[in-house]
Amino acid sequence: MHKSPEIYSFAYGFLRAIPHICRKATFPAQSFIITDDKRLSGILEYIKSNINQDLTIEYIAKHFGMSKRNLTRIFTNSNIRFIHYLNYQRIVRAIEIMSDGVMNIEQTAYEVGFNSPNSFSRAFKQITGESPSGYFKKF
Repeated sequence: MHKSPEIYSFAYGFLRAIPHICRKATFPAQSFIITDDKRLSGILEYIKSNINQDLTIEYIAKHFGMSKRNLTRIFTNSNIRFIHYLNYQRIVRAIEIMSDGVMNIEQTAYEVGFNSPNSFSRAFKQITGESPSGYFKKF
């Protein structure tokens, strides 16, 4: 297979433009986060793999051997807010879990790392534009 750098440049540019094109419909377009910072790539992957843990920016910074200020700067320079990324990943996982129909909203909230069903519902509505129960009534 012939590799063409132009197609990679196009794909990279397209994926970076999606969140700006889809301002109203930011779910699920925000999952296409591409960063040039190799340090952040590993951190984002770690967050996705550990969303059910009690993750804080302080904990992540310590885990990766950096200061909270430095990690915050890395996120800011990549136009990503830590809590938004964390909540987004948690909501995506919650949708996967609830689609199976095995867990209810409260169980799912705790399973994906929220401290309460209320904070889960609030984050769910911020990201999807609907309450968890309203979202799943459609399906």
